[in-house]
Amino acid sequence: MQESIKVIESEIYTNYINFIEDKVILKILDKYRDNVANRDADKMSKAKVTSSDILDILINDKERFTAYVFSKIKKYENVKFKEDYPKGEEPEEEENDNEEILGYAKSFILLYAIEYFLLKENSEDLETYIKECRIPQAKKYTKELKGIYSKLN
Repeated sequence: MQESIKVIESEIYTNYINFIEDKVILKILDKYRDNVANRDADKMSKAKVTSSDILDILINDKERFTAYVFSKIKKYENVKFKEDYPKGEEPEEEENDNEEILGYAKSFILLYAIEYFLLKENSEDLETYIKECRIPQAKKYTKELKGIYSKLN
């Protein structure tokens, strides 16, 4: 079984995704397609990260990793966080008739965890990983991720 599938199909990952969905207004797709699993396994290989490494982050570094996830969502994703309102004071739902929201790939947390792992274990490898994944403006993106990571508690 591919390393990416071991993570995605684990109870730990599923519980973490549910936790994120409870805090943030976003749709996470249920299906994990083979081509995405292959791409994610390749990224894990490039980062030299195992399913055990990722699951360890979700278990033993959950609070700090969650702060990283929320910081990254705020910076890049333009997603709203759910707020608690007193009963009867909830805001009205906005209608977006012309807009169809497909959702986030089920593995987006896995990809965030790979970056987090590299930031935590050896931040010098992060830019190499980002370049190998062909993420545009690798140097700038690396600097931004290091900035997010440096502000974590």
